[in-house]
Amino acid sequence: DTDSQITLTTDSYTMSTPDVTIDIALRGVDLYTIKLSDQVATGQWGDDTYLSIEEGAIMDTITYDTASDGTQTVTQNDVKAVTSVKAMGRHNFTQDKTPPEMTAFDIDMDSGFLTLFFNEPMRANSLNITYCTLLRHEEWPTHGHDEHNATTFRDTKYFGPFLDTTNDNFLTFMIGEHDIDHIKTNPYLALDATTSWLKCNAGVANDMAGNPVIVVNGSEVIQVMTYTADTTGPTLEGFDYNMELGNLTMYWDEPIDTETFDVTGITFQSVASAGTTTTITAVADGFTIQAKNCRSMIATLGKTTVQALLAASDLFTAPDDSYVVVSSGVVKDLSFTPNANQAITDGDALVIGPYLEFFKLDMDAGTMQLHFTEGVDESTFDDSQITLQMAESDASESYSFAGGGSVTAPAAGEAEYLELALSLDDVDELKMLTYVAHSKSYVYIALNPEVVYDDESNIGPNPAIEVSVDDARLADDFTADTTRPMLAHWSLDMNSGTLSLTFDEPVRSSTFDGTKLTIQSDQVYNNDTEYVTLTANSTTASSDGRTIDIDILQAQGDGMDLDSIKVYRSLAMSDSESWLWFSRYMAHDCATTVNRVWPVYSDNATAVSSYTADGEGPTLMWFDLDLDSGLLTLTFDEAVDDSVFDASQISFQAESSGGSSIALTTESQLLTVKPGAVMEVEINTAKLHEIFLEDDLCTNDASTYIVMTASVTTDMAGRTCSNSSVCDYDDSESNSFDEIDTSSALAVQTYTYDTTSPSLNAFSLDMDMGKLTLHFDEPVNVATLKSNEITIQYAKYTGSSIEKHTIRNTNTTASSNGYKVELLLSVSDLNELKSKQGTAISRASTYIVMGKTAIYDMAGNLLSAVTDGNALQVTNFTQDTTRPTIESFKLYDNGVVQLKFSETIDYSSANLSAIVFQDNAPPSSGAGSYALTEASLVTTTSFASEVLIDIADDYSMMTGYGIGSDQATSYLRLFAGAFLDMVGNRLFGMSSADALQMGPVLESFNLDMNTGTMQLYFSESVKGSENKTFNPGALKFQTVNGKQGHVLTADTYTTTFFGSTLSVVLSDSDM
Repeated sequence: DTDSQITLTTDSYTMSTPDVTIDIALRGVDLYTIKLSDQVATGQWGDDTYLSIEEGAIMDTITYDTASDGTQTVTQNDVKAVTSVKAMGRHNFTQDKTPPEMTAFDIDMDSGFLTLFFNEPMRANSLNITYCTLLRHEEWPTHGHDEHNATTFRDTKYFGPFLDTTNDNFLTFMIGEHDIDHIKTNPYLALDATTSWLKCNAGVANDMAGNPVIVVNGSEVIQVMTYTADTTGPTLEGFDYNMELGNLTMYWDEPIDTETFDVTGITFQSVASAGTTTTITAVADGFTIQAKNCRSMIATLGKTTVQALLAASDLFTAPDDSYVVVSSGVVKDLSFTPNANQAITDGDALVIGPYLEFFKLDMDAGTMQLHFTEGVDESTFDDSQITLQMAESDASESYSFAGGGSVTAPAAGEAEYLELALSLDDVDELKMLTYVAHSKSYVYIALNPEVVYDDESNIGPNPAIEVSVDDARLADDFTADTTRPMLAHWSLDMNSGTLSLTFDEPVRSSTFDGTKLTIQSDQVYNNDTEYVTLTANSTTASSDGRTIDIDILQAQGDGMDLDSIKVYRSLAMSDSESWLWFSRYMAHDCATTVNRVWPVYSDNATAVSSYTADGEGPTLMWFDLDLDSGLLTLTFDEAVDDSVFDASQISFQAESSGGSSIALTTESQLLTVKPGAVMEVEINTAKLHEIFLEDDLCTNDASTYIVMTASVTTDMAGRTCSNSSVCDYDDSESNSFDEIDTSSALAVQTYTYDTTSPSLNAFSLDMDMGKLTLHFDEPVNVATLKSNEITIQYAKYTGSSIEKHTIRNTNTTASSNGYKVELLLSVSDLNELKSKQGTAISRASTYIVMGKTAIYDMAGNLLSAVTDGNALQVTNFTQDTTRPTIESFKLYDNGVVQLKFSETIDYSSANLSAIVFQDNAPPSSGAGSYALTEASLVTTTSFASEVLIDIADDYSMMTGYGIGSDQATSYLRLFAGAFLDMVGNRLFGMSSADALQMGPVLESFNLDMNTGTMQLYFSESVKGSENKTFNPGALKFQTVNGKQGHVLTADTYTTTFFGSTLSVVLSDSDM
């Protein structure tokens, strides 16, 4: 408890030589502060005594470390710190048992204060002033203890003394009215320092440990240390007048010397400021005094003055026209050096009526004592005419009583005193102020005249003299609130999440600390008791007062106190299962010196006085969707039951009232395995990827809404568990979820984009069909495919090897967005790949590398690159089993023939004798065909789909037979096995009747009906617009069976001048 912490100063010092035990002499301000404390080092055993030590406060003894060269290093180690949060309890404790001594006293006859000095701090409320006697002489027994030689102080309910209740090594009190009057009227006592001695008996006061003052010598008398003489003249505080008897009663603030009274110094006025109003100055004729040397002096006015007052029609006829003015010198006090009275001048004339002489406020008892200059009628008292404020002329903080307090009738002979028991409302309001009524320095009173009336009847009754807010009176005595607040009752509303504490007095709401409060299921804590200690999340917005409302409602997700309570099955389920206890540090009252609440202990907890069960279903406050991790986080306004949670009752939709939607299934797993306000759902991968494939759903926060049926879950009200933790579920008692329907879907609060890069899981390569199939771990966007970022290679790492092929001409695929992308390799890419002798000929020689921009996922995340050195091996590999075919050939007049095949050919496998040229198909009889001989030579040196053969000698021979002299006589027949492809598939042969005529061959075409264009792909370059050889009329589109078709018109044209691809623009009529 660092609220009560005393740090030693240099006043204390070490008494020991170096050792494992150090004795510290507590001296000066340190010993004073410790003894003065009510929180540290108290009681018989010192259970509230703990010690903390900062690191470095003490060091061990010096150690000399000697190096090899003889150099010494001094080492000292700091004592390890003992922190304030783990302070060390005392080992031994000796209680303070030394009696205190009174060492001196001061007396101030001007203010009426007497101060006693002691050799240690004293407990102020232990002072018993009746144990003290003010003496005239040091040898008081010799002179006798009579009224001239001594005054023993009295302690009366109304007359004082008024004690300053501050604990200290000096105690000050204002001498009670009776005692100060007795001293001042004594012509021998306390006239100066030589006549001021004090004798106090043992037990006059106790120190802070309860040790009473002892007297070393039973006859010991102490002379005053500082004597302050009375230098202030008496002041007339009030007066009364009896018209029948002619008696003027004057109330002074101290005893006066009646022998010095001069009645001619008194003027009677009808208003406070004379002006043109009636005034009468008293004359000495027939004047007599009925009282001697006291505060209340009765003067019988002479006949002349009495008749003048009776004759005046506007003077002294009622309370509002009865004023007096008093000149200085009318009377003197009884001081050793007499002081003339304070003048009351015209303009400030004193009105008739009772004057508040002093008042006392006791905030502990809730009472106020008021002393007027004369007797008052308690039946006329109206406490709503009282205002308390913080300073004489400062009402910036003030309180006017609401009234309703009760007044105790004064005792016989004490009619000028009233004791008010304040109403509970007024006490509470005063306690909740910051300054007023919290210390004597801030207790000033203002009174309206109607607060009370005197009991005179011939002029009055007269109202009290006003005490204005600009000239408020300071309290003569004040008792602070020292009573600790006690819990009166408490209530719990499980529906609204409100816990209300009601105390028997106001508490300061800002001091509430929920971490000191526990709710438990039984009155007496045992091993089976369920309990929840509130956290700092439970707060109050209440104003200061008797009742503090605490919000324990779910506010920010998991960990709120209401949810923690609800998840227990035997806690706060009914009034019989709702008990509360707290420590004294939970709160304190509004007093300046705080009074902490009385604690309630766990072995005698307080039962709830009002209990409201949970009768409302849970509501979804917000939800978060993380598409990167596939996590859906649902935050409810209360704890929900995980055991009945059904993820299939959850759907996402693109708009608040409709749009695309996807419903989760039971395959989405609830990760939260205990009841709570926050549920985490892991969306299963298939469903997550289904969401990815939507182009308008959950693509951002604006397209992410949630729909949940009432069946998704319930609160905890229907779940009951025994102490053995065996739980049953009663659907009839549970509160269903407050559904979110499709017309009012809830928008996402926190949306997290998919930021995870897609990865290539596997791939397949079909060298027969020329198909590359890529398998990813999440859906990818096919439109982002960049095939030039894909390389097929022979090993995991190839470095600078040429045994790899980067795809260049394959940019399209018929695949949809998804996990799988299929690429049909272009003829050029497939042939180039086949040309690699050691690559893609088997699974062992087929690996893939992909750059990070090869393809993106649906959220636009780059691919996780597959790099050289980490190349991925093919999963399924299909070898090329298709036999190659001859597609076209060219015969040049220099004797070179160019053969173009359907795929890459192993040129070294050529069987030239299986190559036959013909003049027709079938050839003409006789010398219509010619097979190549060994004279021909294959000149191609790289693997490709084209092979060059130099047939120079054979060319001369066959042209001599009329073969190959032009296109019409140039036909080619290849026997099976004339060539092999790269994996050994034999070339398809052909019959002489099917011999291939020389010329370009249309290999494929594209048709775009959207743009009205098409591309014709030939086996070799052809003339398009050059020489206008393109004839659209030779092109016919038809159904597969030829039953329907269309021949292009002459308006269709080509934009290609020359090349192997002709781009054709279709005419409008053809379209």
